[in-house]
Amino acid sequence: EFNTVKTVGCLGVLRSWKMDTQLSAVTLDLLSKMLEFDPVKRLQTMREVLNHPALFAASRQANDAEVER
Repeated sequence: EFNTVKTVGCLGVLRSWKMDTQLSAVTLDLLSKMLEFDPVKRLQTMREVLNHPALFAASRQANDAEVER
């Protein structure tokens, strides 16, 4: 329920599900910013999401995998 996210935040929900250790810190940051209750703090556009370091890291890993082939 979104009220739980509103109360404890995305990271709190992931901790309660014991999933916070399954994701990198940068990925957790992206999820938290995308699911932020306060619209002023939330990522507002796809450009902001795409420019987040988590997606740069994922893109770099994909490119490195292509080079290794």
